[in-house]
Amino acid sequence: MMMQRKTHDVSCGVFRWDDRPGRHPRLNSLRWDDRPGRHPRAFTLIELVIVIGIIAILASLTVAITSSLMTRSDIDRTQNTLTLLDQALVNWEQSAKRTITIGMQGDPYPNSIYDIDENAPNYIAGADSTHLLRRVLYMISRTNTASDILTKVDSKFIRKIPTAQVVDGEVDYDIIDAWDNPIRVLFPGAPDTNAITANSGNPPQNPDGTIKTQSEIKYGYCVGAKICFFSAGPDGKLGDLHLGDNPLPNTPQVQADINAAADNIYSYPLSRDRS
Repeated sequence: MMMQRKTHDVSCGVFRWDDRPGRHPRLNSLRWDDRPGRHPRAFTLIELVIVIGIIAILASLTVAITSSLMTRSDIDRTQNTLTLLDQALVNWEQSAKRTITIGMQGDPYPNSIYDIDENAPNYIAGADSTHLLRRVLYMISRTNTASDILTKVDSKFIRKIPTAQVVDGEVDYDIIDAWDNPIRVLFPGAPDTNAITANSGNPPQNPDGTIKTQSEIKYGYCVGAKICFFSAGPDGKLGDLHLGDNPLPNTPQVQADINAAADNIYSYPLSRDRS
């Protein structure tokens, strides 16, 4: 015969009675605040402050970790873009069996000709200028295999230029980093020959035999006469390493310049030798 379970409501809770032999009343549900003589206890002010403090700490840690992960992701995506640009450049150089040249036509010799003429109309020289990268991309894109590599750049990192601003010998777009700032390109100096140094006052020389440029002094020296692509990094500021200053001036402005350049991202490590 099936035993029936009985329930009885009492002032201190609900008991469920089991009629099976040897069994005793079993508490089904008993809340502490239902017991006779007990009342709900509220949080004290100190307890509330502690709980709120813990929640605030956990929230700030979550935000910091999330922000750090997002920044790391942006850096990785920008580095990947720089790597693709470097691969396209190397491919072009292998096909052409030479590097891209830059300089002023007719200097230092009357018949000197360069791929990128720094005297060209509407051209702004220096690594700070976006015109330089546009001209490098124009050169690279004329080789099919190198152009194919450029197509692998994420479309989010390509920004079209208004038609009115497009210049002959340049592409009609900028390649940008994860923070919407244009990628720059740093050229090594010209080879240091007697003919060149005779006309330029014997400028300082890099270990690879090239003349140190003003852009290199600001952002780092190219290694092995190799072109370098770089980004201003998360802060969007190119900064200035002041590599030409020895000893380095101990001023707030110089320190701010160096700090701004500290998060720059490069397609390969540059030299920062101050000697």
